[in-house]
Amino acid sequence: MGVNENFRIFEKTYQNLTQAAGRAGRLSVDGKIIIQSFDVNHPSLQAMISNVEDHFYKEEIVRRKKASLPPFSKQIAITVSSDSDERALDCMKIIKNNADEFMQHFEDKIAILGPSPELIFYLKRQYHYKLLLQCVKINTLREFTKQIVSTVKQSTNVKIKIDVNPI
Repeated sequence: MGVNENFRIFEKTYQNLTQAAGRAGRLSVDGKIIIQSFDVNHPSLQAMISNVEDHFYKEEIVRRKKASLPPFSKQIAITVSSDSDERALDCMKIIKNNADEFMQHFEDKIAILGPSPELIFYLKRQYHYKLLLQCVKINTLREFTKQIVSTVKQSTNVKIKIDVNPI
């Protein structure tokens, strides 16, 4: 999983497809939906076609467990923004270097994903970078985040945002 990938996307796709299918049959018994897809074997699409909700849930929970995604782990996203791309990136590099250095002091396994530019990299005259941390224990993640961010000098031109269990 990458920094900007939404692990909930299969779930959202399934919900939207199921909702569209439900609406198609409201006015008449012969309601139809037509779905265009690059991957007709996609788990979300197959679950919607089979109309077995438990099947999708079971598949999705197995996928998340394999990848150690929530609810089997916790996440913290650190976002750095600035009116200067260089300052934002420099600050994020410091945070990433701190993360790499401090990780050896923690017994629990912590995954560090990124940094990378946010999906919407330039917004409201600000450049945005993101680092995603993942661990089974939320307290370990909180302590780790506190340590790696506390050594960064805060500048009025650079903002650091911490999001626990981001969506």
